[in-house]
Amino acid sequence: VNLGGWSFDLNTNELFWTKNIYKIHDLPTSEKINIDKVKSHFSSEDNEKMAEDFLSIIENGKSFANEYLLTTSKGYKKWVNASYHPLYTEGKISHILGSLQDVSDKKRLIEELEQGKNEAVEASKHYKSLVNNSTFYIRNTTLEGRITFCNDFYISELGIPTEEVLIQDVDIFASVDSEFLDLAQKAFKSVA
Repeated sequence: VNLGGWSFDLNTNELFWTKNIYKIHDLPTSEKINIDKVKSHFSSEDNEKMAEDFLSIIENGKSFANEYLLTTSKGYKKWVNASYHPLYTEGKISHILGSLQDVSDKKRLIEELEQGKNEAVEASKHYKSLVNNSTFYIRNTTLEGRITFCNDFYISELGIPTEEVLIQDVDIFASVDSEFLDLAQKAFKSVA
């Protein structure tokens, strides 16, 4: 139901739609279709794009597709992908053939993914800012001793060059005073 075919006769200006295109537009198949009727379902901006697309295929004779925002006869908004293909008669383009596909679900999914990505990036920036502006040593280390993250305070306070931070086999207690380690062990044991 979300894909139909159409053709336009350049000599007679007659437009033909398959049943599915009527369904995409929420129109009965008995409806008389012409260019003005088609234009009424699109914004003036999209009508300009479609006019440019028609002119382009007539001038260049190359197939292509484009997306437009359709308003159905029931007032629903749908994103559609229209394809354009020239049909030649005696060396001249006589018809333009194409398909119309409702791609609203795909478009919505892409927009939701993009929005989710943007939200994740913003959250990441926010939390990274909180972590980097903290006056605590914050770092993440694998069990093998590889530092996978440390905040700016850690780097600046311990005087570690940035390019040497993410290296293999780092002693995670190398920069900690041994007296402090003894106190930390005692505190840990008393808590445990």
